[in-house]
Amino acid sequence: MPAGFFLAELCYGVKMDFSFGRNGLIAENRADGQKENKKGRMGGQALSLDFILACSALILVSALLLIQGGYVIKNISESGEKNRMMADLSAASEIFFLEGYPKGWTNESVIIMGLESEGRLNKTKMSFLKNMSYTESKSLIGIFYEYNITVSLDGAEVYSIGIFPDTAHYSSVLKMNRIAVLDGNIASVEVLVFGP
Repeated sequence: MPAGFFLAELCYGVKMDFSFGRNGLIAENRADGQKENKKGRMGGQALSLDFILACSALILVSALLLIQGGYVIKNISESGEKNRMMADLSAASEIFFLEGYPKGWTNESVIIMGLESEGRLNKTKMSFLKNMSYTESKSLIGIFYEYNITVSLDGAEVYSIGIFPDTAHYSSVLKMNRIAVLDGNIASVEVLVFGP
């Protein structure tokens, strides 16, 4: 027991109980139930420091969660965009293996785009597609992103439909190579889909 409290008991006849609390040595006067903190005013300052540390930790954790959440949202967005581009790439490459509707379609009568007739590429349909406006062809193919389709025989370009990507404006490019029959020869079909 500290000497000061011992003297208080002897001189004034006050009985004191001592205990250690979170903020230091606590003396309790049994006569009136009042508590005195041995550290004096330090108890309030310690609570303020605890509060500041807790708030700092909360702010740090919240900032880290916000940053991580931003990365997750960005990845989900990029993944969705890539999936849509893949769907457009597939749709653009499928027109070489569909007959279209009606079977002998022209630019005025076409409802569903298809460039095949009797298991081979139809030059007439390819010419119709090439002479169609770019916007109309995108709509009939059923794609959102920009496209370019190149048909080659023995490495020489025979048809090029759509626009070619300018790398300064587009950051994502997907490519699919297909093989088809054109005039009894095997033709290489390259389909590009690109977007921002």
